[in-house]
Amino acid sequence: MKKILRYIFIFLIVGAVAFFSWMYFWPSQRKDLFELVPEDAIFIVEADDPVKNWKEFNQSAIWNHLRQHEWFGYIDTSARYLDSLVLANDQVLSFAGKHPMLISAHLKPNGDDNDFLYLIDLKKGAQIS
Repeated sequence: MKKILRYIFIFLIVGAVAFFSWMYFWPSQRKDLFELVPEDAIFIVEADDPVKNWKEFNQSAIWNHLRQHEWFGYIDTSARYLDSLVLANDQVLSFAGKHPMLISAHLKPNGDDNDFLYLIDLKKGAQIS
């Protein structure tokens, strides 16, 4: 019985080492984030460093002007809430950090409302799925 358990344990260790070696040393088939955005996007925002880019944009004169409009005011309220969540949680901030990100807006099927799609390039982490 001990012999069988030892072989199973060795098999699991070798399998784990092989899996992680394959995941990190073989080239991945990376896709361009734009290929994943549906064609019906109203607009697409691209950010190479989303946290830094948002902080800069949030303090710009353009954003201060746009947020006076009712629709952008709603986005501003949502963005401020998201800001408070991200800044309060260092893990989220380090996760989203400097990974390229796309945000696209899409009309819902009823045509009266819209929703957003967030895509982040996780690089090596994307190979897990």
